[in-house]
Amino acid sequence: MTANPQWNPGDPFTAGDGSRWRIVAIEPNLSDAVEFDALWTVEPLD
Repeated sequence: MTANPQWNPGDPFTAGDGSRWRIVAIEPNLSDAVEFDALWTVEPLD
C-alpha cells in the first residue's frame, strides 16, 4: 500500500525496513487473477 498513486521508473522509495530503492522498470499487471497492479524491478540506493 502506498500514498503515492503514480510511480515511474527512476522514482526512489523507502521500504518498510528502512532500506532505500529506485524503480528501474514497471511491468503492468496483465491478469485479474492477482491482487497487485504492477511488478517493479528495483535497484538499491547507496
